[in-house]
Amino acid sequence: SILDFARYASFHLGTAENAPLDAAALKFLHTPVPPSGEYGVGWQRVERSWAGGTALTHNGTNTMNYAVMWLAPDKKFAAVAACNIDSGIGAPACDAAVSFLIGKFLK
Repeated sequence: SILDFARYASFHLGTAENAPLDAAALKFLHTPVPPSGEYGVGWQRVERSWAGGTALTHNGTNTMNYAVMWLAPDKKFAAVAACNIDSGIGAPACDAAVSFLIGKFLK
Protein backbone atom coordinates (compact mmCIF):
# COMPACT_ATOMS: atom_id res chain seq x y z
CA SER A 1 0.00 0.00 0.00
CA ILE A 2 1.06 3.63 -0.30
CA LEU A 3 1.15 3.81 3.52
CA ASP A 4 3.63 0.95 3.61
CA PHE A 5 5.70 2.73 0.98
CA ALA A 6 5.67 5.87 3.14
CA ARG A 7 6.69 3.80 6.19
CA TYR A 8 9.60 2.44 4.15
CA ALA A 9 10.62 6.04 3.41
CA SER A 10 10.40 6.84 7.12
CA PHE A 11 12.65 3.87 7.83
CA HIS A 12 15.27 5.24 5.42
CA LEU A 13 15.04 8.66 7.06
CA GLY A 14 15.82 7.02 10.38
CA THR A 15 12.49 8.13 11.84
CA ALA A 16 10.64 4.80 11.90
CA GLU A 17 9.84 3.13 15.20
CA ASN A 18 11.32 -0.35 15.73
CA ALA A 19 13.51 -0.07 12.62
CA PRO A 20 15.37 -3.30 11.80
CA LEU A 21 18.59 -1.43 10.88
CA ASP A 22 20.58 1.10 12.87
CA ALA A 23 21.95 4.45 11.68
CA ALA A 24 25.29 2.94 10.62
CA ALA A 25 23.57 0.40 8.36
CA LEU A 26 21.41 3.09 6.78
CA LYS A 27 24.47 5.26 6.19
CA PHE A 28 26.11 2.31 4.40
CA LEU A 29 23.05 1.83 2.17
CA HIS A 30 22.99 5.53 1.27
CA THR A 31 26.74 5.95 0.63
CA PRO A 32 27.82 6.01 -3.03
CA VAL A 33 29.68 2.96 -4.26
CA PRO A 34 32.77 3.78 -6.36
CA PRO A 35 33.22 4.49 -9.18
CA SER A 36 29.75 5.99 -9.70
CA GLY A 37 29.98 8.74 -7.13
CA GLU A 38 26.19 9.13 -7.05
CA TYR A 39 24.74 5.64 -6.70
CA GLY A 40 24.65 3.84 -3.37
CA VAL A 41 23.11 0.48 -2.58
CA GLY A 42 19.85 1.07 -4.44
CA TRP A 43 19.83 4.83 -3.92
CA GLN A 44 20.91 7.67 -6.17
CA ARG A 45 22.37 10.65 -4.29
CA VAL A 46 21.95 14.09 -5.81
CA GLU A 47 22.23 17.64 -4.53
CA ARG A 48 18.93 19.52 -4.39
CA SER A 49 18.30 22.94 -2.87
CA TRP A 50 14.85 21.90 -1.63
CA ALA A 51 16.51 19.05 0.29
CA GLY A 52 18.94 21.38 2.00
CA GLY A 53 21.79 19.46 0.38
CA THR A 54 21.77 15.78 -0.45
CA ALA A 55 18.58 14.11 -1.64
CA LEU A 56 18.13 10.37 -2.10
CA THR A 57 15.89 8.87 -4.75
CA HIS A 58 14.86 5.46 -5.97
CA ASN A 59 12.32 4.45 -8.58
CA GLY A 60 11.28 1.31 -10.31
CA THR A 61 8.86 -0.53 -12.49
CA ASN A 62 7.86 -4.09 -13.21
CA THR A 63 6.58 -2.91 -16.63
CA MET A 64 3.02 -2.79 -15.28
CA ASN A 65 3.40 -0.48 -12.25
CA TYR A 66 5.70 2.39 -11.33
CA ALA A 67 6.85 3.89 -8.05
CA VAL A 68 9.23 6.67 -7.00
CA MET A 69 10.56 7.92 -3.68
CA TRP A 70 12.51 11.09 -2.86
CA LEU A 71 14.09 11.68 0.54
CA ALA A 72 15.52 14.86 2.06
CA PRO A 73 17.40 13.38 5.03
CA ASP A 74 18.50 16.72 6.48
CA LYS A 75 14.87 17.86 6.58
CA LYS A 76 13.43 14.47 7.60
CA PHE A 77 11.10 14.70 4.61
CA ALA A 78 10.00 12.07 2.12
CA ALA A 79 7.67 12.11 -0.86
CA VAL A 80 6.42 8.90 -2.43
CA ALA A 81 4.16 8.12 -5.35
CA ALA A 82 3.03 4.95 -7.06
CA CYS A 83 0.62 4.00 -9.81
CA ASN A 84 -0.60 0.87 -11.52
CA ILE A 85 0.34 1.80 -15.05
CA ASP A 86 3.61 1.36 -16.91
CA SER A 87 6.51 3.78 -16.62
CA GLY A 88 5.74 5.44 -19.97
CA ILE A 89 2.69 7.10 -18.45
CA GLY A 90 3.23 6.34 -14.78
CA ALA A 91 6.68 7.88 -14.41
CA PRO A 92 5.66 11.40 -15.50
CA ALA A 93 2.49 11.19 -13.39
CA CYS A 94 4.36 10.06 -10.27
CA ASP A 95 7.13 12.61 -10.85
CA ALA A 96 4.50 15.35 -11.08
CA ALA A 97 2.88 14.18 -7.84
CA VAL A 98 6.20 14.10 -6.00
CA SER A 99 7.17 17.51 -7.41
CA PHE A 100 3.87 18.90 -6.15
CA LEU A 101 4.52 17.53 -2.64
CA ILE A 102 8.06 18.90 -2.57
CA GLY A 103 6.82 22.30 -3.71
CA LYS A 104 4.00 22.33 -1.17
CA PHE A 105 6.03 21.29 1.85
CA LEU A 106 9.63 22.34 1.21
CA LYS A 107 9.74 25.36 -1.09
